[in-house]
Amino acid sequence: MVERARMRAAANELRPALADYDRALSFVVDPLPEYYLERAELAVRLGDRDVAIQGLDEGQKRLGVIVTLQSRAVELELERKNYDAALRRLETITERANRRELWLEKKGMILRQAGRNAEATAAFQASAQAIAKLPARLQTTPIMEGLKVRLQTALKELAANVAPAPTNRQAQNKSAQD
Repeated sequence: MVERARMRAAANELRPALADYDRALSFVVDPLPEYYLERAELAVRLGDRDVAIQGLDEGQKRLGVIVTLQSRAVELELERKNYDAALRRLETITERANRRELWLEKKGMILRQAGRNAEATAAFQASAQAIAKLPARLQTTPIMEGLKVRLQTALKELAANVAPAPTNRQAQNKSAQD
C-alpha cells in the first residue's frame, strides 16, 4: 500500500496518496519513519500543515522521539511562526542529543526569529561553550569551524542590534533632560 501511495504521489494524485498512507500506516506493524515523513510532505503539498504536524506526532507516539520526524515538525512550526511550539519540539531533540552544539545554534536562530534576542544570545553562547568542551580534534573539524564563525557573526549582530537596558543613573539623566 505504501508503494501505491508513492506512485499516486508521483502522479500528483495527492488526496488518494494521502489516504493510501493513512491506510498503510494503520496496517503496518513496524512502520518506517520515512512513511510518516512522506505522508507529512503530501499534507504540506495539499496546504495543510496542521495535518502534517499531526501525522508526525502520530509517528512519534508510535515510534518514540525520532529526530527526523521532530526536526520536520520544528520546520513546520517555524513556517507557521509558532516559535514556542518549535522551541518545545527542539528541546525534545536537544535533551536526548549527545552533541548539542548544533541544536543550541538552532535554538538561538529560532529565538532570534521570535525577537527574543537576549535568549538567542544565551543559546548562541551555550553552543560556543559546548564546542569548547569538545576534544581539540573535534573542535577543528570543518563543521565546527563553520559553526564557530556563524556563532561569532550572530553574537556580533545581536550585540549591535540590542542596546543594553539603561542603568538607573542613565534613566535619571534622561528624565532630567526631558
